[in-house]
Amino acid sequence: YGVDKRGYCTWINQKALDMLGFTQAEALGQDQHALFHYKKHTHQEYPVSECPIHLTLHDRQSREVQDYFVHKNGTLFPIMPTVAPITDGGAIIIFRDITEKLQNDRR
Repeated sequence: YGVDKRGYCTWINQKALDMLGFTQAEALGQDQHALFHYKKHTHQEYPVSECPIHLTLHDRQSREVQDYFVHKNGTLFPIMPTVAPITDGGAIIIFRDITEKLQNDRR
C-alpha cells in the first residue's frame, strides 16, 4: 500500500486488504498507523514516533524490520514490512505475514 507524507493511505491492493480485514473504502484516506498499526506485539500502544513508516516519512530512509499489524478484528499478526520513500514525500509499504515462518522457527 502507499501513504502520503502524513501517513494516510493513498492506495492499497486487495491482498493487503484481505490480510488486514478492511475494505478499500475503510482504508483509503485513513491514517494507517491509527487504523492497523497502533499496538505493539505486547498489546501496548505503539507510539507513532516509533513507527518505521513514520520514521521513513521523516528521514526518507528505507527500512525492513519485523513488526506487527492489527487486523480489523483486533488480533495482531507478525509482518515483515519493507518501507521505502517515494518522490512525492510519501512512502510505499510492502509487507508479508510471517506467522508461519515464526511458528516453524520455534520448532
